[in-house]
Amino acid sequence: MEDDSRTARRYRKRAEEIRTIADGMLDSNSRGILLAIAHDYERMAGSLDRIDETDRMIAARKSIFRD
Repeated sequence: MEDDSRTARRYRKRAEEIRTIADGMLDSNSRGILLAIAHDYERMAGSLDRIDETDRMIAARKSIFRD
């Protein structure tokens, strides 16, 4: 679970770095490609967040049934 959170943070940081690079691009096609990549990193981070939340919910349910 912690690895997913750490990876999600790293993906969001990378997305921000890519957006910063894209802001300096003069070529609109290159800028668009970089922004699409940044968006993909954000989506991957969101997926990891949802996986992490699901894992926590499953762990909580397992602990309820063990008691």
